[in-house]
Order: sequence, then C-alpha cells, then structure tokens
Amino acid sequence: TDISEDKTSGTDYMNQLNSTCSDMYAAKLVLSYPVWKGMIEAGTEMTHVRRQSRFSISGYPLPATDTDVKENNVAGFVQYSPALGSFNAGLRYEHVGFDYADALNPDKSMSRYTDEFFPSLSWTRQFGDFQTSFAYSVKTIRPGYRMLDESINYLNSYSFEQGNLKLRNALQQETSIGTRWKWLNVFMAYERRDHAHTQWSELYNEEGVMLVRYVNLPVPVRNLATFVSASPTVGCYSPNWTMGVQRFWYRQTLADPSHPSGQREIEARRPVFFCNLNNTFRFRKSLQFEADLNVTGKGDVMNYKLKAASYNLYLALQKCWLENDALCLRISVSDVLQKRVTKVIIDCGYYVLDQESRPDYHSLEVSLRYSFNASRNRYKGTGAGKDIQSRL
Repeated sequence: TDISEDKTSGTDYMNQLNSTCSDMYAAKLVLSYPVWKGMIEAGTEMTHVRRQSRFSISGYPLPATDTDVKENNVAGFVQYSPALGSFNAGLRYEHVGFDYADALNPDKSMSRYTDEFFPSLSWTRQFGDFQTSFAYSVKTIRPGYRMLDESINYLNSYSFEQGNLKLRNALQQETSIGTRWKWLNVFMAYERRDHAHTQWSELYNEEGVMLVRYVNLPVPVRNLATFVSASPTVGCYSPNWTMGVQRFWYRQTLADPSHPSGQREIEARRPVFFCNLNNTFRFRKSLQFEADLNVTGKGDVMNYKLKAASYNLYLALQKCWLENDALCLRISVSDVLQKRVTKVIIDCGYYVLDQESRPDYHSLEVSLRYSFNASRNRYKGTGAGKDIQSRL
C-alpha cells in the first residue's frame, strides 16, 4: 500500500491511495524418456494469479477504481534432443484465461481466452576452440499487470498515467547466432515484435493535462542487437565486460495538423550504444570487492528518443565466514555518481512529450545472510511461474 501527498496542485494537498494485493500459485512437471537416438522431454506448467487493486485520490477530480484480476495459464511443452546434443526442437502450447472485474464500473468487466503455439529450434557445434550456436524461437510477451490497470494515477500537475485493459499480447520472433572462444563471446540477434507494448500520450482535458497510456503499436518493430563480451580471469581480478549496439527499425504515419499534408511520418533511426563494465576482485579469506559501471547512450528505442546518456556506478564489499561461506556480510552503494537520469521524447504526431526523470536510486544497503546446507547439491527443479513473477 502506498499513500502519498502532493502539494503541487494548489492550496489544498491531495491524498493518493494505491493498494495492491497479489496471490500466485505455480507448479511445473517435466518428464524425460529416451527415444531413438536422443532424449524427449515433455511436461506441463500451471499458474494461477489473482491481483486486487484499489485507487483513490482526494482533492482532485480523478475517478476511483476497485478491480479484481484473475489469470489462469495451463501450458504443455515437448522438446527433443538427439544423443549428440547439438540440435534440439521444441513446441509449447499455452491456454490462458483472463478475467477482469471492475467493482465500481461493471461495464468494463471482461473475460478473454487465448490458445497459442510457440515453436523453438537450436543448434550448437564445436570447431576446435570455437563453439558456435544458432537459435530460433517464437514467444508471447504478456503485459505486466500494472500495464493492464485502468486506474488513472496522478504523476504531477501536468500529466497522468493509465494502463490499458485491452492490451494485446506481443508476439516476438527471434533469430540469434553466437560464437565463443575461451573467455570471448560474440552474439547477434534479430527480432521482430508485433503488437509491441509502449506508452503513448494524449490530451486529457482542456487545461493541457496529458494522459500517458499503454498501447500496442499498430506496426511491427524490428531490432538488431550485436554485442561482444569478455570475461577473463587475471589473478584475483575477474572482469566481465560487455559492449554492444542495438538498432531499431520502426516507422509510423501520424496525424499532424501543422503539416501541409495533415500527417507526417516518424521513425527510429539512431542506434543505441551500451556497455556494462563489471569488475570483481576476490581476495583471501573470502573478501570480495565489486565495481560495476553501466552506460546507455543516446538513440531511438521504438517510439522513444533518448536525449542523453545514462550512467550507473555500483560499488559493493562482501566478507564471508564459516565453511562454504555460509555467513556473509555485504555492503553496497547504488548509483554512486547519481547520473542515472532518463531524458526521453515521445513523438505522437501533433504534439511531442518531452520528459526528464531523476529517480532516487542512490542508496546504501547492508545485509547479513546465513545459508543452511550450502554445500549440499539437491534437486530443486527449474522453477515455475517465473514469467508471472516478473509481470507482478
């Protein structure tokens, strides 16, 4: 539950209430059996989620909401791998039931059911010291539950934010190829995403307040990502450096009354460069120091235009004791330089939203952890409902 006050709208301050309660149950079963010259794996995964949320705000004319979302997912999957282990093919089937109940506005309540199949292929081959891999997969990208929330959240005096109950699932097709030599890895992936999720702005009232909503893009988005990573070990120093570039292809025609033709075309042109420089120093007596730097440059990401680079420096010191490092003390500082700033432009045709965000990620964290039976190697499965957890 989050209760906040905002004094930017006038003499009377506002009380904003956001209350969310979520329950999730997940189970997964995988069985394997030798078939011909390989191994076949088949199984099922079932998840159930219920998310109840309420929103209300006093001192400002925004509608309150009281919603209850239930989602049940039943999936079946099968995968075959030859004995050599260099090739495998799989197929996943998912049946999803989605129920949305609005206690304050029953007309918005809805139910929908989807049945989808997702194939996957992968191949690996060793050429001396080089290992090459190729993969193709089709998967669905379901919107997070916050993206489906129809409540209008107050951001500031000039902008509100709202989810979209009618968001469709995005469909992602990805083809990738990679090569690894000792501690050096080169990877390239091409992706096409239909009905991609993004945010779009529209005018909320005549006072100039903007409403930022989640929508599906009506045109496909393509992107090509290429990166090189290196993870050598030199004495106590173990760096893990990744540098790459991502280029999006996105083009859409939008209405623009200021243009002579009444419309104009927007597109993504500029690639985005990024690097993750993670550095770990492991000393004697289980003492470890970490210094990670993440940089994201300017560029275009779908309909977003990143105006400035963002930097994040993370430092951590860790000391462990007892057998198998069962007891660990860790001290970390995030966003040391306080440069994790986002400056973005969203071009919506007849108007442009220019936004700068300075989130407060600068923090000091101290943790003490004790691990029971840390040395035992017990089968714990691969985990169920991971996708649902990330959406929550």
